[in-house]
Amino acid sequence: MNRVKVDLQCPFCGFCKILKTAPHRKGITCPSCKQSVFLSWATGVEGYVDKHGFYFHAYEPMNIRKINQEFKDVFEDESGFTPHSFTIRNRLKG
Repeated sequence: MNRVKVDLQCPFCGFCKILKTAPHRKGITCPSCKQSVFLSWATGVEGYVDKHGFYFHAYEPMNIRKINQEFKDVFEDESGFTPHSFTIRNRLKG
């Protein structure tokens, strides 16, 4: 099976390395921190390599939407309090 070049720049630990993997993969595990990193096509189109010979770029966390939702949940107000809407009005000079 042909293996393709991956430009890994781990968003978790900053580890950078050129790796090789199968062209059908969706993600790769960082060898340093063991986190999953999403594989995006280097040119934006499946089947092509960029000017540096990379088939994949691995720059963003796998399942970024899930991670973002977890952060949103952490910072949500647990008391159920919702601030009242209000309008700022200009004071009339009289």
